[in-house]
Amino acid sequence: VWSGGCVLGEITKGSILFPGKNAKHQFKLIMDALGNPNETELMDMKAASLMIDNYDIAPNGFRSILPYASEETINILQRILVYSPTKRLCGKVLLSDPFFQELFIPNKRRTNGTFVSNVITLDDIQEIPYVLINF
Repeated sequence: VWSGGCVLGEITKGSILFPGKNAKHQFKLIMDALGNPNETELMDMKAASLMIDNYDIAPNGFRSILPYASEETINILQRILVYSPTKRLCGKVLLSDPFFQELFIPNKRRTNGTFVSNVITLDDIQEIPYVLINF
């Protein structure tokens, strides 16, 4: 899920989301966006604590690196790109996010003219919580 969030960010930005020169520098760029991880998050990430040099970084958020992104894009990135893997959106909850609502509109066509229903099956749609797709 983290990787998918990075890809979404890179598509939106048009370049690498966190262009680190090495692993430690890349983690610093991530902390610039997300802020410092807390102790629980460090334990969840396991080896990440080896890369932190007592930085005291307040989160700048994704708007600072994605100034032209839609609110929906920023909102979903804030819920995907989080330190603790167990706190990231995933599965049905991820697909029920408003970012993906157009996937579940009956007879919705993609930009190439094909129906979205060829991508998402009716069974997939029925798995999504009713309240979130019945907007």
